[in-house]
Parts: sequence; C-alpha cells; structure tokens
Amino acid sequence: MMSFNITRHLLLITSTILLVVMSMTAKGLEQRCNDNAEISTPGQRFFNTRQGFLFDKATRLEWQTCVRGLMGNRCQNGTVRYFTWWEAMIEPAAFNATNDGNTDWRLPHIKELYSIIETACEEPSLNKSIFPNHPLSPAVSKSWSSTPSGGNQSKAWQVDFQNGLLYDISNGERLTVRLVRSCDEVCQQVYD
Repeated sequence: MMSFNITRHLLLITSTILLVVMSMTAKGLEQRCNDNAEISTPGQRFFNTRQGFLFDKATRLEWQTCVRGLMGNRCQNGTVRYFTWWEAMIEPAAFNATNDGNTDWRLPHIKELYSIIETACEEPSLNKSIFPNHPLSPAVSKSWSSTPSGGNQSKAWQVDFQNGLLYDISNGERLTVRLVRSCDEVCQQVYD
C-alpha cells in the first residue's frame, strides 16, 4: 500500500512539473511585441498579389508569403524545407522552371531580407498577418540571404526571424528560404 502511495505521489509531482514546463514552453513561443515601438511592417504596406505572394509597396519587391515547402493562405500546408547556402542559391532556378508565372524569382540579398523584419516584435520578428507560420525554434528560424560574408567565403548572411538579428554563419548550415523578385514597371502599375 505504501509503494502505491509513493508511486501516486511521484506521478502527481511529475505531472505538475510537466504542466508547468509545457505552459512555459507554450508562452515562450507566443509572439511578443513592444506596444510602445513603431511598427516597421504595417499590414497596409503589403498587397496580396495572388495566392502565396505579396507586393511590398515600400521596397517595390514581390515576396513569397511562405518559406519554401509551406503553402496555403496561412502557410499551414506542406513541410518546411531546409537548404545549405549553396542549395539555397540554386533553389530559385528550380522554382522558376516550375512556376506558372514569373521566372525571375531569386534569393534576397541581406538588406532585402532584413526589410521584412518587424522590429517591434520577436518570436517571430515578422508581421504574422503578412508572413504567417514562420518556423520558430532557434535551430530553424533562420533564413538565408544571397549575400556571402565579406571576410570569409565559407560563410553567408542570414536573418534569424526569432529575434530579428543578422549573422554570418557557415554555408553548410541548413536554413529556410523565402524567395523574392523585383517588381518591374508593369507589375508596379498593377499594384499602385
């Protein structure tokens, strides 16, 4: 009888610890925004061009809404794909070959990628109504840019969308990719 009570007591303690840890983990993944900070990527800055694509009126760029591998109006379908930097550099050619629209999609350079950071928020440091469902855990929240590191050719620049920071890291790391294209005059007339 005594071992039953000890086992029951241990189960109760273990369950309580798990509930506390799980609630802390869930809270840790909720987006946090500074209500006193100016919003850097307001929703009115972006225009849905078609399913899965957005036009940024400030930079005149058209973006994929989802990272590669995800799709749907909230990026809720599919599986996130991860790329080394070299794989990321050739991914646009694969997309352009199968895309039924424009064929000038490319990996953004670091300044372009940084332009979609929401500086008032973290986890993610993106406007979630514009760029939903970006992977968040530290190991997978980063996206490649096309910008190699100036001081070290075995590294390239990326943005960590968990906290909005820029890093140059090894080209062999596997990160997410979000493609972009420059919007030509015809494209811009459509969205102006």
